[in-house]
Amino acid sequence: MATTAAAPGRARRTYPVPLRDGDDAFVPLAAEIGAVAARHAAEHDRDATFVAPAYRAMRANGYLRLPVPVELGGLGASLRQVCYAQAELGRHDGATALAVSMHLHSTVNQAYLHARGAAGAERMLRRIGSGELVIATSGGSDWLWPDTTAVVEADGSLRVSGRKVFCSQAPEAGAISTCAVLGRPGPGCEVAHFSVPLPSPGVRLEETWDTLGMRGTASHDLVFEDVRVPAEAVVARRPWGEFGDVLTTAEVHFAPVIAATYLGIAAQARDTAVTRALTRAATRAATRAATRAATRAATRAARPEVASHPTPPAPRPPPAPR
Repeated sequence: MATTAAAPGRARRTYPVPLRDGDDAFVPLAAEIGAVAARHAAEHDRDATFVAPAYRAMRANGYLRLPVPVELGGLGASLRQVCYAQAELGRHDGATALAVSMHLHSTVNQAYLHARGAAGAERMLRRIGSGELVIATSGGSDWLWPDTTAVVEADGSLRVSGRKVFCSQAPEAGAISTCAVLGRPGPGCEVAHFSVPLPSPGVRLEETWDTLGMRGTASHDLVFEDVRVPAEAVVARRPWGEFGDVLTTAEVHFAPVIAATYLGIAAQARDTAVTRALTRAATRAATRAATRAATRAATRAARPEVASHPTPPAPRPPPAPR
């Protein structure tokens, strides 16, 4: 963490120091989005509405396809570059940065899988690169021990039922990356990972999110009622309660992106607090100086007035008693 110089009475801005050439290549792009997001941030948090204007700006300037390889229609940002960009966006509006971090870490993960030949990753990246797709995740409600259940059909497809909470950017997403337990949740069972298009028959959005400062993320619940998932949509399986390769890979890309986002939010909070403290101190000092100056001026003005009055006569002695 470093600081830049600033005028007296203002906080010096904190920011992550670029350590390699190109680390901050997409920071200006994030600042463009931040300028749009900041104008609407208070309104979205007050009204509990999604940060749609910021997402329109992200579609326009390419921020949503930041980590997609260039040959697949994206900007080719590395994980490091995404983190620097997210730290910048977090300075402007935490809700926007948090919402899009869920899409970006999933996209970085897909780029990683594509580079290693994973089936299906290229198709998803092309959809993101074309601007067609925003990905939501249900990691906040699933993690190691999901309680959403799936029944395996005769053709290998799944019938999924359950509730997913904390689904950030749910109103904007075109798909959700999620998972379900095959059978009854508990030790010894298996978890299937897959994506579901949004909207899909049987998927219902319930507007439950009302968290101060983050209402704009629209992290509402998604309810699944006998949602059909084709067999080919299942990308991985793992034991219930264990990471497996699928969660290990996802976490490696999730943690840096979300940490960078919160770093940006924290850095701006620090700068705002210091600026207000310095401004308050400067205001108090200026008030004291102005009071002293006004007192001196009033004293100087009073001196000629006092001097212009004649000296009053001495009082007469009281008459002698008779």
